[in-house]
Amino acid sequence: GSHGRLDSNIKFKDNDQLNNLIFRIARATGESISEQNPMMNVTFQGFAISATLGVAGSSSRLVMTRL
Repeated sequence: GSHGRLDSNIKFKDNDQLNNLIFRIARATGESISEQNPMMNVTFQGFAISATLGVAGSSSRLVMTRL
């Protein structure tokens, strides 16, 4: 398959909204993510998912790559 970049138009109104999505993905995949353990890398339903919770004022980050 081709591995290209697909820019999305998904916008989050704030970091809390993005964090809520990250926590929902963590629950769905059985992973844990928290301020004490702010990074998650998991494969789920054909996607590689990498997430980092923003701590100490930094922004959260979520990257989903189709496998």
